[in-house]
Amino acid sequence: MIRFFENAKRKAILVGFNSMKKLGKTPPPKTVIWECTLECNMKCAHCGSYSDKAKPNELTKKEILGILKELSNYGIERFVLTGGEPLLRKDIFEILQKAKELGIKTGFSTNAYFISEENVGKIVKVADSIQVSVDSKKETHDSFRKTKGAFDRAINAIKLLKKNGCKQVCMTSTIGPFNLNELEELYSLAKENADLWRVGTVMPIGRSSKNDLLFLTGKQLKQLLDFVVEKMRGKFPILLGENLGYLGSYDKKIHKNDFFFCGIGILSCCIGSDGKIRGCPELPPNEEFIVGDLRKKPFKEIWENSFENYRDENYSMLPRECLECKDLSLCRGGCQVMRLKGLHCTPKRLEQSKA
Repeated sequence: MIRFFENAKRKAILVGFNSMKKLGKTPPPKTVIWECTLECNMKCAHCGSYSDKAKPNELTKKEILGILKELSNYGIERFVLTGGEPLLRKDIFEILQKAKELGIKTGFSTNAYFISEENVGKIVKVADSIQVSVDSKKETHDSFRKTKGAFDRAINAIKLLKKNGCKQVCMTSTIGPFNLNELEELYSLAKENADLWRVGTVMPIGRSSKNDLLFLTGKQLKQLLDFVVEKMRGKFPILLGENLGYLGSYDKKIHKNDFFFCGIGILSCCIGSDGKIRGCPELPPNEEFIVGDLRKKPFKEIWENSFENYRDENYSMLPRECLECKDLSLCRGGCQVMRLKGLHCTPKRLEQSKA
């Protein structure tokens, strides 16, 4: 019976969206993520991008301000920036301020290296929520990010943001074999300094795609999920990264009264630094995943006429193995990014850990 209702809740989101679309009233996405630049001051070994220098054709301030007005008119609720490192864009404060003036909630993800006493007030004024990456204890964190002092600056930034009244400060940690033994320390850091802790795993894109040693084995994944379940018994909020998708026997233990649902093409999408749209910032920016270009078509037109694979109630793009699985309606094929290296089926990976 529980499985029936879980299936029904997930199905209702998709069916409801498509029903409105057939009536000519396609719901807008709730969240639009903007990969505002590929410029970054760090070269993290586990980065899902090859972020380094800004691309020559990144959206200008004038272009993104025009896009923001369009998003506001369409009814977007949240505008979230990622990168690269968002704080390397000199116009970031003006852009976020415009979004706020248009009534859109704002946030961004950052390595926090450039957050200081001098600019934290401006940051808190224009951002409702901020995610700060802290992946390990000091030595491991600085080593993986190839930046001395990265850890100290990140922790100091979290404290500054909290002190200056940021509405929500999330510490986010990417877990792999390299820091699995540091979970307790990371949890304590988040609990002591942030409002919540978001835990994800390394994804097979960007620099990380070339190093299989960065990915958790099934046994290691079970160790991570067991740790999360244990800590969720407390009051400090923990979120699990979307890339793990449906968790099988762990799903209700972790999502509890909620449930996992990947919102690509239904609840959210990503604008690349060059104005090309794809499902999420983790999907590679190549022709397979790009669905439109804001320099050629309006956002509304792209949104209403793309993402058909993600809106397919029959999941026909998936392989037979998935189509014949009893959990199909619960997982919808898992994370498309994790699928690039066969890491998309969390229940299967957990089952293999028993061998």
